[in-house]
Amino acid sequence: MRLKTLTRISLGLLLAWGSAAHAEVAGRVLVAVGDATALRAGSEIRLVAGTPVETGDTLRVGDASNLQVRFTDEAIMALRPNTTMRIDDYAFTRKAESDKSIFSLLKGGLRTITGFIGRNSRENYAVKAETSTIGIRGTHFNIVHCNNDCRNPDGSIGQNGTFGGVTDGRIAVTNNAGEREFGKNEFFFVASRDALPAGLIAPPSFLRDRLEGQAKSKGKGKDGGEGGDTAQASGNTSTTTQLAVAPQPVIVDKPYVIDPVINQSVLVSWAAAGADYLSPGGIWSDGTGPLSESFTATQFNVATSVLASYEHTYTTQEAIDRVAAGNVHWGVIPVAGTPGEHWAYGEGMTVLPTTGTYLFNRIGGTTPKNNEGYSASSLNTPAFELNFTANTVTGSIGYTIPRPQLAGGANVDYLVSISGSITGSAGTTTVSCTPACPTGVATSDGTGFGSPAKGLAIGVATYAEFGGYPQTTATVQVYKASTAY
Repeated sequence: MRLKTLTRISLGLLLAWGSAAHAEVAGRVLVAVGDATALRAGSEIRLVAGTPVETGDTLRVGDASNLQVRFTDEAIMALRPNTTMRIDDYAFTRKAESDKSIFSLLKGGLRTITGFIGRNSRENYAVKAETSTIGIRGTHFNIVHCNNDCRNPDGSIGQNGTFGGVTDGRIAVTNNAGEREFGKNEFFFVASRDALPAGLIAPPSFLRDRLEGQAKSKGKGKDGGEGGDTAQASGNTSTTTQLAVAPQPVIVDKPYVIDPVINQSVLVSWAAAGADYLSPGGIWSDGTGPLSESFTATQFNVATSVLASYEHTYTTQEAIDRVAAGNVHWGVIPVAGTPGEHWAYGEGMTVLPTTGTYLFNRIGGTTPKNNEGYSASSLNTPAFELNFTANTVTGSIGYTIPRPQLAGGANVDYLVSISGSITGSAGTTTVSCTPACPTGVATSDGTGFGSPAKGLAIGVATYAEFGGYPQTTATVQVYKASTAY
């Protein structure tokens, strides 16, 4: 995928969708941890990072496993352990009248950030569950269907039915009993296809999945709490917990923030690394960009005002360099129990050089953090090389950070290597750990700033296991071209 307005430098596996010759591909796997497969035309295909998924595929995620897929319209879908989801009908040609994105949640749960189709073809977007159908009125929600396989913090089996929550925007939940809409920070429960969707005072603990399945499968993970995930019922005869219906919506304390938006005359590029070891980042433009989004000056001011509360305090040299790099800003939104939401944004690009090789040297960035709140004790950020003649970008980010305290807490060295294409074909993002991590995956999100390409931001997020305990880390690093074009 090539960005017509050249507002983003694509790194790793983020934009490796191919051309029109591969129109049958609905998306590609970003992350596959543990047992993840696709059933296609009677054959079972093992899913790994970069594997394409197609219309008609049934995606299956096993116990103590996770799967994240990025679709061609830039939607992100994360499947929790013990989930089965079918891609019923998917087509994306950037034509609102014919684009469609229809899924069936057959078992388990998912979280999704909708893409182009969800924003521009809402009538053609749906997630079907056993009790109801979710229609899109917004951008970010998660659902889980319980069938004697969701557990409360005390170990009892949760109530059967479909639970959900909205992080941003609105959704419509419809079944035989009628339709109800739910907005940002609202939660709901649907007992059956003939029961009207009901609001909840608060979400059940098993609604959110923080990728703890692998640790739990070894009997070492924490039970319950906000980070709980689904588990197989094992003959537990505890009584089902009944959830209270909310008389009014309740705001949760998780400080989610909308993506940076722009007014109708400014291009903004954005890179991010997030709390769940993958955050997609995004490009928001004046209506001519790849997502064709248009925002008002008021929306822009609200978003940047929120981000300003979490913005880094710049040194004198950083203040000088960040302007020269395309008026870039960066910071971290703290989120308890996660590395936080690391972000950077600045002026978008409209022109790229076509020849020459240039080094981009670090000018600043966020301190890498892990999900226990510990910061890196060292950071190694050699220059990134952008070869505009060969259309390649290469570099690495390394840091030393404590591993999970229950795994001993000793320091571990991370090295994330990134190699990709400046304008959007396939690349790789890999992570190595010292001492070795049995499971280690990384994602990256890269964005260029200024015109032409004065600055660069690289968002990196990782997932690894140490002694059966999961660790996520995140950071965003910012660079400036060492030589003028």
